[in-house]
This record gives sequence, C-alpha cells and structure tokens, in this order.
Amino acid sequence: MNLQWLVEGKELTSRQCKAEFGVIRAVTAIDFGKLVEMGLAENWELDALPDTA
Repeated sequence: MNLQWLVEGKELTSRQCKAEFGVIRAVTAIDFGKLVEMGLAENWELDALPDTA
C-alpha cells in the first residue's frame, strides 16, 4: 500500500490498490482492516455515506 497517500490525508481505495499492485480484493480488505485497527486509516463504506438524493 502507498502509505504516503494516507499520511498526506489522501483517499486510498481498494480499487486503486488492485490496479497499482495487482492484488485481489481479499488482500486489500485484510490490509485496510489492519490499518483501521491501528487507527491509521478510516473505513468509508458506501452504505455509511449520507443520502444526498
């Protein structure tokens, strides 16, 4: 993962990681989960976003 993006406060998605590093979704889910547990990243799921419609 490109932790520099997180340090800079930029959004990092599993789609970006899959494209850049050629990993599968299960790998990004595990890695993101660990970053969230350590408080280094936040989990923003589409279901958690406010409804703007």
